[in-house]
Amino acid sequence: MNFTNQTIDIDSLPKYQEITLQPIHPKYWNVMVINILIFIILLLIAFVGVSIVAPEKLPTLFYVLTPLFIIVFGGFLFWINRMAFNKRGYAIREKDFIYRSGVLAKTTTIVPFNRIQHIAVNEGVFSRMFGLAALEIYTAGGSSSDLTISGIEKEKAISIKEFLMNNINISTPSEETTTNTEL
Repeated sequence: MNFTNQTIDIDSLPKYQEITLQPIHPKYWNVMVINILIFIILLLIAFVGVSIVAPEKLPTLFYVLTPLFIIVFGGFLFWINRMAFNKRGYAIREKDFIYRSGVLAKTTTIVPFNRIQHIAVNEGVFSRMFGLAALEIYTAGGSSSDLTISGIEKEKAISIKEFLMNNINISTPSEETTTNTEL
């Protein structure tokens, strides 16, 4: 038996970057906006609470700069999340699942079917209002999901789950959907 370990021509490898990705459903932007608005409202409530509890200890500049900071920070959150929303996408190939996200640093996760242990479809409170769900893919060796794709139509998420289960031979009821009450 002769051992061989030939060099692979890197230029001949498949280019996953050239794959056309499915975008996240446009309604998911509404879910993201609701979550951002809740966060901004909580910041404003904290500002009002601090102003009521200790008004004599706070400088006048606090009353001017804090709301201005909250507005600028809120605008930044909307801008960065909109950019992140536009960069998300996923694809299913013959042997793996691809998900790409990120604004400043792009992350591409490729999960081979033979590594998938479990698949879950979760609906958050606001996602459910728009008929959306999150697909969670668990791989060997992890207790939390290795890949979560939020913003997929519920029916499409369930059909992707069924497709993946058929390709990895997991026998679980196809209608099993976990409902998550997270925002």
